[in-house]
Amino acid sequence: MNKVVLHISTGDETVHKKLIVQLDNIKKGLPECTIEVVVHADAIYMLLADTSKITKQIRRRRNRHMKFLVCNNSLVGVNRPSIDLIKGVEVINSALIHLVQRQQQHWAYIKMG
Repeated sequence: MNKVVLHISTGDETVHKKLIVQLDNIKKGLPECTIEVVVHADAIYMLLADTSKITKQIRRRRNRHMKFLVCNNSLVGVNRPSIDLIKGVEVINSALIHLVQRQQQHWAYIKMG
């Protein structure tokens, strides 16, 4: 089974929308692919329930084969608790360490912005 980790750190909403398109493209071409979207830095706002412009798109896509993961260090940096996240988003300790581990496990890595 294919495994892909997408990395996004930008607050640019245009990139957030492109991410959704790319997720759909991957799932269309590789329906059984496991996908993780790892979010940190300014991109965390796309996963906060009160600031996200793509909440509905995220909710529709998260399932057992597609996860949205947010960096706890980034949440702490902007003083936001995990309860502020869109339901179903998972918190990881460090986005960068998670990305290193996934690459060591031979996941395909895609940098989105």
